[in-house]
This record gives sequence, C-alpha cells and structure tokens, in this order.
Amino acid sequence: MSFGQALFFGAAGYGVALMARDLNVTSILLILPAGALIGLTASLLLGGFLLLGRYPSSVIFVSLGTLTGSYAADRLARGWYYLGGQNGIPSIPPLTLGSYEFEEGPVYYYMVLGILVVVYLLCRFLVRSQFGLALAGLRENEQRIAFFGYKAQHLKAIIFAVGGTIAGLAGSLYAFHEGFVWPNMLGVVFSTQVVLYVLFGGSGTLIGA
Repeated sequence: MSFGQALFFGAAGYGVALMARDLNVTSILLILPAGALIGLTASLLLGGFLLLGRYPSSVIFVSLGTLTGSYAADRLARGWYYLGGQNGIPSIPPLTLGSYEFEEGPVYYYMVLGILVVVYLLCRFLVRSQFGLALAGLRENEQRIAFFGYKAQHLKAIIFAVGGTIAGLAGSLYAFHEGFVWPNMLGVVFSTQVVLYVLFGGSGTLIGA
C-alpha cells in the first residue's frame, strides 16, 4: 500500500508551478505532459528503491517507505527558499491553449472531466489487458504468478509508476486550478487522505478508486 501519492501529486504541482513562474510556460500541451512525466520520474525513483531491491519488499516496508518519502518532501519544500518555503508558490497564471486561458469555472471543470474520462478508459483497458490479468493474479496469489514466470516485484514497480504518473497529471491540473502550491500538497496528511478516499470509494473498482 502506497502512502506516497501526495509526493507525486505535489512534486508535479511544484514542477509545473516553477515552469510557469520561471519559464513563463503555461500551455496545456506542455504542462500536462510535464506533470505526468514528473510523477512518473518520482515514482520510478521511489518505487525502484522500495520494490526492486535484492529481497522482496513487504507491505509494511513499502507503506513506511512511501510515508517517509512524503514526509521528507514536505519538510524539503518548507525549508527551501527557492520553492517558497512555508508560503509555497503563489500567483500561478492560468493554463492556456494558444491565446485562450482556462480560467477557474465551468470550462476548466469540463476540461478536467474530459481528462478524467480518458484516464479512466486507459485504466479500464489496462485492467482488461494481459498485464491487468497478471496484476489480478498477483493480488490473489503472488507465488502462483511467480510460477508462471512473472516477476512480482517488477509488476508492482510498473503499476506503482502508473499510479505516480496519474497522480502527477492530477497535481499539475490542481496547481493551475488553485493558482498556488504549498508544502501540504506533498505531506503525510494528504497521502493518508488519498488512501482513505480509495477505501471509502471501493478499492476493487476503478470508479471507486
């Protein structure tokens, strides 16, 4: 179980906020891929460390490792002047597409809804693919999956990275919706809330998750 989704969410939020502040980049065609890439990179680094070690990682080890990563990122953001410290990065300009600005309101809402539908359909395709069947088998019986030639740790690392990519995409959208980013986006409280949302929504369903 990952308690580090806020790390990928917040890292992408900070990353695109810096792009807007320092590079004046606000195009949705650049911001969304950048956010997803930041989430992917952060999850690959953390997931590789936690999941691809010499010995199989336990659930407790991964949970504590992701929780620690989230806490460390929170403290780093609070103490680094370049990231705005406790105040974060304010006054992020709106997302743009050409000359059009995505201001907060119905247009932004429907744009995010459209992206959500696309992500849902991609996840649905993934679940029904051969890889998704392997993941389902991994959840039911890890030893049996290993018997069929799958490397359980590699499967876990891949899906960990997929989750980080989606979190990064969400973080980039959230940063421009709110207009600022702050250290709590990276923190333990937010990471725990994400897990609770999934549990309440239904961890066995895509819509609930």
